[in-house]
Amino acid sequence: WQALPSPWWPEYVEHGGTAMTPTAFLPVPHPRHLILSATAMERIAASDPDGALKAVTEIQNVFGDPGLLESMVMWADAAGAFAWPETPRGDPVPLHYQYVDTKEDVPADDVPYGQRWAGRWIAARKADDRDTAQALIDSAAADDMLDDCIAAVLYVAAHTVDGALDEIIGETE
Repeated sequence: WQALPSPWWPEYVEHGGTAMTPTAFLPVPHPRHLILSATAMERIAASDPDGALKAVTEIQNVFGDPGLLESMVMWADAAGAFAWPETPRGDPVPLHYQYVDTKEDVPADDVPYGQRWAGRWIAARKADDRDTAQALIDSAAADDMLDDCIAAVLYVAAHTVDGALDEIIGETE
């Protein structure tokens, strides 16, 4: 997948005592950043949280908070492309939750906060709904849950992409 810079992002988010603004984003992500972001997704999909943590830590150390948030955008874009392949960017998208292993639907109220937040943020990103995305970032930051929510975006995106690829590969066999 190819990640493009976000067409929208919060003007200012306080996270860990540092300001994150869209001006910190590179026009095209650094190749190392792309590789680390893809590695984090691949490691989560492979049930290797330690490997994913190493990649995310490296993103944080090399590219800082703006790089970590840019990774979150890349992960969301990948998930959105696979979850709603027929939906053009900017159109609203339906949102539902499933168990990773069984693919059974899960009522939203039974989904942990971070994963429910991640699904809503990914859907807002796909729909280009800046107001919802901003409100989600603000609420997670206010609840001191932004780190958990970023991790949940990685988890949800990795399993969304992995599940979609499994279906595609299964169809071709």
